[in-house]
Amino acid sequence: AGGGSLLGAPAAQSPQYMALCLRNDGVLFEDATLQIGIKMEFNGHQGRMAVYFGNKCPAPLMSFGTQLSPCAALAIQASPVAATLNPRSQQQLLLNIECLDAFGEGP
Repeated sequence: AGGGSLLGAPAAQSPQYMALCLRNDGVLFEDATLQIGIKMEFNGHQGRMAVYFGNKCPAPLMSFGTQLSPCAALAIQASPVAATLNPRSQQQLLLNIECLDAFGEGP
């Protein structure tokens, strides 16, 4: 019994998402404005994930933020992120993850 998806249904079927199901790092999303990369490590039922947000624009991204959908099978602690992502810079979101229960679909 899983919770909501981190990504919408089309994104969850993307080649980038599927590759990250088999690898510990890679690019999850990229367009002309933003690049989102993932680096993760797991040991048993606990793990750490770093989500990197890169602003590819010459202007800052204002009112920047992240939101996690609840998943009863996971306990997640997230670091705060700054509300502004400066031009041509990167920001990191750190997640400490603990699996509390089995789930059939990706959270």
